[in-house]
Amino acid sequence: MAEYVIFDGDYEILAYGLSTENRKATVRIHSNITENDYFLDFLLWYIFLPIAQENIGDNFTFHSLLSS
Repeated sequence: MAEYVIFDGDYEILAYGLSTENRKATVRIHSNITENDYFLDFLLWYIFLPIAQENIGDNFTFHSLLSS
């Protein structure tokens, strides 16, 4: 449905995307970051969150607050 990807040359470092599972929109995160540097995760999540909230609905906001 939607996906944001950060590349280093031809190598995919981080990807946040929306996919469907059992007729519901779900967030899919794929990471190839080997060190504990969360800056790229924060940046991509900040950009991706409004799209996820728009497509998943109000339950996603509630669940994302619970998991943080």
